[in-house]
Amino acid sequence: MKFAYLINAHKNAKHVVRLIDRLNNDRTDFVIHVSKTCEIGFWKEIKGLTKSYQNVYFCKREKSIHAGFAIVQATINGMETLIKVGSKFDYFHLLSGQDYPIKKNEDIFDYFENNAGNEYMYYWKMFPSKNEEYFNDHPWGSHRQSFRLDRFNFPWLGKTFTIPELQSRRLLDKSFYLTLKIFLFELKKYRKLGTIKEEFWRLFFSRILPEKRNHDVDFTFYGGKTWFSFTRGLIEHIISERHNTPKWKVFFQYSLIPDEMYFHSIVMDSKFSKNVVNDYLREVEWAGGDDFHPVFWFKKDLERLTKSKNFWARKFDDNVDNEIIDLIDEKLFK
Repeated sequence: MKFAYLINAHKNAKHVVRLIDRLNNDRTDFVIHVSKTCEIGFWKEIKGLTKSYQNVYFCKREKSIHAGFAIVQATINGMETLIKVGSKFDYFHLLSGQDYPIKKNEDIFDYFENNAGNEYMYYWKMFPSKNEEYFNDHPWGSHRQSFRLDRFNFPWLGKTFTIPELQSRRLLDKSFYLTLKIFLFELKKYRKLGTIKEEFWRLFFSRILPEKRNHDVDFTFYGGKTWFSFTRGLIEHIISERHNTPKWKVFFQYSLIPDEMYFHSIVMDSKFSKNVVNDYLREVEWAGGDDFHPVFWFKKDLERLTKSKNFWARKFDDNVDNEIIDLIDEKLFK
């Protein structure tokens, strides 16, 4: 059995290389996606640090603005790059540049060889029926985070625009003439804040786009966690769907945080759904975070990490705790 890892990275090149070194062997290929919005110098540094590796590739870069479709496209770019270079992988694992393994390579390979054919993804139905799982205790709350789908979300001017702006309804509840008049009156303030373009385009799009998107689609919406481990067959299916079934991109390219819905909906709409294990095999802690990002691991977490049943953990940062990785290496990999 052979593996391929896609690493979505944007900072701390030395940690990314350390991650690769820990996972590296003659049965593994790597492809790295580096966002166009990464820290200055990171792209050159990571290219330089990996230039001697024969099994490390780079895919087409996307401008990964937070919560937008670019991160989905980046993942697909990585999949396509591995196929193009002739990687013979049997399983594809998606990681971030702030991950690290908490099991030995041989243990990870043994597990996937003993469970060959399973797909690993943490998922749930976004809008379950009354008698279905998660109807009463939904991971995304009683509102099912339907706002991810209800409005148009797209990258513009370096950020994700959500249209229409519903909280204040300041661009919807007045006539276009009056709204434009207010915009011109506030122009001096916008100029001082440097937000003229942002305010103008928010006004423009709020007036030309419908207040609610059409959910009349021929598939069921699923959500879940971003990270997954898929077989080669499923990866090839996802690539085929990307090019031959435009409905996926047509809808999800304007959704909020689509990397937590796009792949889940495609997979559960396919023949591969019967093989999905509702587990992503990653040790991640959300409690105590900011609701948008998981918490960092510290050296105090060593026992939990080394006793975990999972194979990879996230996330780590040398600027937050530069000892925990050394302790993991010493305890598990020495």
